[in-house]
Amino acid sequence: MQRTAYAPQRMDNFPFAGIIPPLVAFLGQTGYCLPIFAAESKMIMKSTIQTILVYALLLMGSNAITQNSTTLQDCYRLAEANTAIAQNPQLFEKITELKLENIDASRLPTVQWNAKATWQNEVFGLPFSFPGVDVNIPKYNVLTNLDANYVALDGGFSEAKKTVEKAKLAIDNQSVAVELNKLREQVDKFFFGALLLQEQSRSLDVTLKDLQAKTAQVEAAVKHGVALESEVLKLQVEQLKVQSKIEEIGSDRRALLSVLSSLIGQKLDENAVLEVPNFQFSIFN
Repeated sequence: MQRTAYAPQRMDNFPFAGIIPPLVAFLGQTGYCLPIFAAESKMIMKSTIQTILVYALLLMGSNAITQNSTTLQDCYRLAEANTAIAQNPQLFEKITELKLENIDASRLPTVQWNAKATWQNEVFGLPFSFPGVDVNIPKYNVLTNLDANYVALDGGFSEAKKTVEKAKLAIDNQSVAVELNKLREQVDKFFFGALLLQEQSRSLDVTLKDLQAKTAQVEAAVKHGVALESEVLKLQVEQLKVQSKIEEIGSDRRALLSVLSSLIGQKLDENAVLEVPNFQFSIFN
């Protein structure tokens, strides 16, 4: 038996390569499966890659997006604007800038003038007097002094404090980046979940129309005596299954869109259209 060995090829020009990575990640997290209905037999997917390619085919059909569609980047931008975390870097920068200015100001020369005045309603007197000398003790007292300070050498203490403040700023900014990344992961989860259900619903709509058309053909054949009534009943049962699945998917999608709306701070109803992201990805290098 002759065997042919196939070498892996580059997938740069593969039309579905751009959307396979997010689908793989999402399918692994959620476990969504594509519903397949058959009137005569059950269909079994031969491998995971076939399932992914089916999803890819469905998603490629969503290129005809309306002008009111919502993109993944839109959701990222709205989610970041909807959280106070995104404003923290600017606040951290301003606070650090003020602290550095205070550190520099602490090395500038300082001049301080102090004054103190007291008033007494009664003063003591001498129990004796000197001839020709009049001793008069005043009831008020004034004390004043002027202090001048200048740091000539601080042993690098100011620069060390600056380094510490800059390090704190870097840590704060990194913590903000981590929180924003977590926020994006949440957006990814619900966006792709709603997107997949959107495409499943479209696929089922096409399946339902095909079943309705086939049912009409079989009904006509029954009238002419060339088909059995049971065939019509089978197709009607399949229609009910598809309609039930469409309603189930619609309910799940509304729930996902509700959570996504709370993340981005913008209402997304069941008629919202999510646009497929345009990923650039190569499986084989």
